[in-house]
Amino acid sequence: MSPLPTEFPSWTFSHEDTLSFSLFEVKKTFGSSFNVSFFLRSLKLDGLLFQLRRPTDREGQVYFSVYLGMGRIFVSSLPNGASLSAPVFVTTGEQKLLRIEVQKNQVIFEHAGLRYRIGRIPEVSVNNGDQAFIGGLPGNLDSDMWGGHYKGCLQDFRLNSVHLDMEAWDISGEEELNLASDTALIRVGCISDDTCKMEPCLNGGECSVTFNDFTCSCPEEFTGKTCETRVWCVSDPCVNGGRCVDLPDGYECLNNATFENDPLLYSSGGSVTHPVTDIYVELRTRSENAVILRAFWGSHLLLMGLLDMAVHVEIQSGNSVETVTFTGHRGVSDGKWHRVNISMSERERRSSPWLITVDGITDANSAPQHTGAVHFLKEKSAMVTVAESFTGCLGALRIGGIYLPYSKDPGAPQHSHFHLDGAADVRLGCSGAPVCDPDPCLNGGVCEDQFNRFSCICELGWEGGHCETDVDDCASQPCVHGSCRDFLAGFECLCQPGFTGPLCTEDIDDCENHACEHGGTCEDGPNAYICLCPENYRGPLCQWVYPPEQCGRDVQCANEGVCADGLWGANCTCVPGFTGSRCETEVNECQSNPCHNGGSCLDRFNMFVCECPPDYTGSTCDVNKQGRRQGVSWLMVVVPLLLLCALVMAICLTFMVLTARKKRQSEGAYSPSAQELAGARLEMDSMLKVPPEERLI
Repeated sequence: MSPLPTEFPSWTFSHEDTLSFSLFEVKKTFGSSFNVSFFLRSLKLDGLLFQLRRPTDREGQVYFSVYLGMGRIFVSSLPNGASLSAPVFVTTGEQKLLRIEVQKNQVIFEHAGLRYRIGRIPEVSVNNGDQAFIGGLPGNLDSDMWGGHYKGCLQDFRLNSVHLDMEAWDISGEEELNLASDTALIRVGCISDDTCKMEPCLNGGECSVTFNDFTCSCPEEFTGKTCETRVWCVSDPCVNGGRCVDLPDGYECLNNATFENDPLLYSSGGSVTHPVTDIYVELRTRSENAVILRAFWGSHLLLMGLLDMAVHVEIQSGNSVETVTFTGHRGVSDGKWHRVNISMSERERRSSPWLITVDGITDANSAPQHTGAVHFLKEKSAMVTVAESFTGCLGALRIGGIYLPYSKDPGAPQHSHFHLDGAADVRLGCSGAPVCDPDPCLNGGVCEDQFNRFSCICELGWEGGHCETDVDDCASQPCVHGSCRDFLAGFECLCQPGFTGPLCTEDIDDCENHACEHGGTCEDGPNAYICLCPENYRGPLCQWVYPPEQCGRDVQCANEGVCADGLWGANCTCVPGFTGSRCETEVNECQSNPCHNGGSCLDRFNMFVCECPPDYTGSTCDVNKQGRRQGVSWLMVVVPLLLLCALVMAICLTFMVLTARKKRQSEGAYSPSAQELAGARLEMDSMLKVPPEERLI
């Protein structure tokens, strides 16, 4: 026995629009639970795929159908039963493996590994001897209610595990094959129609066959399925840098233009063939009041402009006596681009309100006023003026979908157009006044051009339209608990006592290092704290016992301390050398490390003694012995010299005194008058020493 084929054969149905079908006799009873699976490749949206009938009469009784509808799989049972649809589009021209499973009355659709429960049908049973049709029905049977004949390819069609095929091929013992009992116009393999034989490609396009379809390779200047559409913009027909946009019958050259009260005049020459129901314009301006567009013919008028920065519209057309006037609410004079559309709200009616839409948002309408479409622009003598009193930029401007160009272009082929009359003295592109030249911003500010207006981006610390004002950073009083000191581009807060932080908002926690004694609780305040004392203590720091202690009864001073009663209790006055509340602690005189240069301190009562290193001396070891010896060696020379000089001077002075006294003794004189005044005593001091005066006892 030959091995199984590597791929089951494909079969093409309705090739070149012939009518194909195949008929099989069911040779087993499958009951009410069965499945159908197959590979499908098709582009036709509708067609009968599979149908089961009872062979009761010439046509048989239909009881189960699988067919295509709008590119999806449909399943129905019984002639009048409701159809179930699968959620997947399958007629893409690519091969799809599909499976429809029936479990009594429940239908499951399977595709690409996903299973969908698509609903319930009346329960049916597949019996031995029933008829199975694939791809269509014979000519005597009508298949239109199931989409007509199927067109495309089918492969490996199975009813449960039984292969339904057109020709025999070797199978293994596990495979079952059921050959068709009747077929019509089915071709072996998956074959496409010759879709190029009718030469569908126009304008020199080259046709290529795809599966039951074709593609056209078009010349550069044509496009479309059959190269039927002219591509005008390929030849770059626009002058002055305009952006070319293809139309079905021509092209447009889109430009922006800058206006300064220099209007343009247009005429249509009767080329507008349909009533105007909308106007579209792109604008950028700072003008608060302006006329952007005015179309007129006799007493008929269509006007669009700006009134107090908002879009304003006036329409006088047809048999209407009154002019329909309405104004929007949104301001558009902000120097930014805006898209404005004015249109009938109900274009299919003869008369309806008109709407103003700005940037896609409805801004206003003319209700309760109504008017119809604008017909007068179809007249040859109708005229349109643009930017009659307008300063700013305009982009695309359309009336009834027809573009109004800002430069002359006689080569545009489309029938409906507006012709620019007269000289086109307009500046293409959008540009505002040179508001930043020369630079108006002071103090390092950067000028920002905002279209006919400027704004200065100021350096820190400056403000004003020209950055001319020094910012008072203290004006907002940023310092909560302090005074503010202004700087250029900043400020400094001088905080009140008890506060800190950049803005003096943080209360300093004075309790962090509090001195409350005896378990007192600290309560923070501004620049201070309060001690909340326990019951038995008082005082600012809870340092005093309450009731106050008394000398002798509560307090005994040690080490000869003297006790004295005070307002908040007894206090001990300690003798030198002792400390503590009761003079109980001897003062450690060495605690302050009084000995310098590595000296050792010995604590003594009310004093200390320093034991100095060999090179130092003094009470605190602060005298360097080496330096002292250098000083003594110098003194040993100077001091003896000074003493020697003093001794010499003393000897000389003594010698001079003795010499003078000897001279006076040798030159003394006697004076009788002196003797008379002194009595018997003679004034002979320079000669004799007067004897001591005698006294009587």
